[in-house]
Amino acid sequence: MMEEIRKNKANYSASANVNIKALVNALGHQRAYYAINERGKREYRSEDKIFGADSVIHTNAILLYIYLHFLQPSANANVLIDVNDAADYLGRPVRTIVNNLRILRKKGYINFEQGVLDNTYDVFIEYFEDNSLHACDGGSGYLSIDRTVMDKLVEISRINTLRFVLRSMLNTVPGKQNFGLQSGCTMSELRRIFPTYTQKKDVVKILEDETVTQLLHIRVGNKINYLKVRIIDKFDSLSIKARQLAGARSKLKELFTSLDLKYPENKFAPSKKELDKISNITLNYPIDTLMRAIKQVYVNRNRSDIKNLAAYLYTSTQRLAC
Repeated sequence: MMEEIRKNKANYSASANVNIKALVNALGHQRAYYAINERGKREYRSEDKIFGADSVIHTNAILLYIYLHFLQPSANANVLIDVNDAADYLGRPVRTIVNNLRILRKKGYINFEQGVLDNTYDVFIEYFEDNSLHACDGGSGYLSIDRTVMDKLVEISRINTLRFVLRSMLNTVPGKQNFGLQSGCTMSELRRIFPTYTQKKDVVKILEDETVTQLLHIRVGNKINYLKVRIIDKFDSLSIKARQLAGARSKLKELFTSLDLKYPENKFAPSKKELDKISNITLNYPIDTLMRAIKQVYVNRNRSDIKNLAAYLYTSTQRLAC
């Protein structure tokens, strides 16, 4: 009975937003190259310069870092991890989880201290707070990873396989890390994401990996010298984001309607534009926390007192998440 209670303790979110800069550094920068930019001019591209210091880590540490984001980080990027839960989900021994927490701290991806309960740690996730930064402020954006994708990623044991899958997912997101894998690239271009020792035959084995083929749609031609790779639709980060927002919008609309009936003297009745902006809050914070903030606003404030409902709810949600 106690074992069942312990296994049910972890409360994972349906999806997680992992910083692109963190992922690129963890996987390793691809080798510098020349490319044709949007203006048709040849330019030199170096991920060393774009993303900064290279802090390569291996499979278990990368998966653990991503896993932390499913523990519903607070606005201050803090989570509480139970190493037994992590070991159960990731399929790695507890000792491996603890060792990789130390590796992540040493490499600058997290900071942590012992939790109040046995086998728990209070973790601060580096890079997480950068997710909301605009490009002009040094932001690199984030990759949305669904739980169904994470369930597949934990089956991967080899670092180059994980590199290929995550790089393929990163190519669905606009930004400097996108090197055209979706639109098509040569084998030579693809091999830039791997260490120099990686041969074409090694890449072919990765393309044929069972977990890889479950996540990715791969089209090859010209004796595998040219290929296009895209995420299968149900795993695509942009599709995940669209589904997440649609689901949030539906729940929030229903909540506002019910509260407007309950508090007819204090109707908020957000417009479609306002509802869209409020739904966007769920990209950074759990929808349950946002719904608590909405219920509080009906009790404590009047519609006429709030000039920007979405901004007010964002601040309230952020405060509740701390």
